[in-house]
Amino acid sequence: IESKTVFEIHPPLARLLFTKAASIVPFHATILPLPLKANASFGDFPYIAVRLFVAFFGVLLPLLLYATGRLSGYMPRIAMIPALFVIFDNAFIVYSRLILPDTILLFFGLLGFMAALLAAKSGAGKGWFFVILAGCALGLAVATKWTALGLFSVVIIVFFLARMYREIIVCALLVGIVYAAVFVPFLSYFPQGGKIDPVFSIYNVPWITELEFPKTHDPKTIASFL
Repeated sequence: IESKTVFEIHPPLARLLFTKAASIVPFHATILPLPLKANASFGDFPYIAVRLFVAFFGVLLPLLLYATGRLSGYMPRIAMIPALFVIFDNAFIVYSRLILPDTILLFFGLLGFMAALLAAKSGAGKGWFFVILAGCALGLAVATKWTALGLFSVVIIVFFLARMYREIIVCALLVGIVYAAVFVPFLSYFPQGGKIDPVFSIYNVPWITELEFPKTHDPKTIASFL
């Protein structure tokens, strides 16, 4: 089926992951008119496969929160409290059922925060593995939603308080590199180029509708478009 260029307010990582998860189960792809109506048919879209994919990240969230609490010096019973909040929070069930990217965002963000704590415990000039892990994880979080920049700011504060100034630079560079790298496979999905579909009426404004994605995919042309 021919791909279609549309306007999206979030970075593309979650969409790429959802596409890969959906491709595990064969189905006939169709372009559905947006916004969808309550009684609209979704065809044979593999809901279960994609919902399980989101739920997998949700299962890991309590473990990450518990580990972060323990690394922060809290007793096991205290560290367990925020982990239990996640388990019994209905919002996370909604995220999974509606296939929203927020669970993936929180997973990568908290993974980066936990890695930063481990790096800070190692001390300046040490624990570079955890610094690299923090930068890559936070880069993936930002590539999911820009709200992850809040967690990135917290990590910068953690490194600053630990006087890990070189680590701040390395982490920031990795976040930028990973964020930019996510766009490479995403932009390859539109070989035909064309005008940008605003999808929703709220985005139907000239600075979006007048955009036209290039047909040639050399780095110079794409960089000029961006």
